[in-house]
Amino acid sequence: MVKINYFKDMPHVFELSFKLREYIPSKYFQHEVGLFAEIRFFIDLFKENNMLKSSSIPRIWTTEFACVYNDLPLIMIYDEDYGFVHFAVESSDDTAKIAEVLKHLVESAALKTR
Repeated sequence: MVKINYFKDMPHVFELSFKLREYIPSKYFQHEVGLFAEIRFFIDLFKENNMLKSSSIPRIWTTEFACVYNDLPLIMIYDEDYGFVHFAVESSDDTAKIAEVLKHLVESAALKTR
């Protein structure tokens, strides 16, 4: 089950919580230098769904990826130290809508690999 975690102090930010090996294909767990399995999975998932707008934008502790869903901009934020992936939307009014779409994409991707 994919769970959406919202942040009370940041209403425009959310994360998806799930058992990685139940939803992410095994090819993403091969040890490579660089990105962790979860972020590589999301990058490919967003590319497949034409949601990734640009290449990565490095920050001090994170890397950001500009994305879009139905003309609604969002940012995928990858914490390089801990491997966490969060999502931020411009308007907190769109948080739940986009979170549900991403949850559905992850669940659908898992069904394709079974």
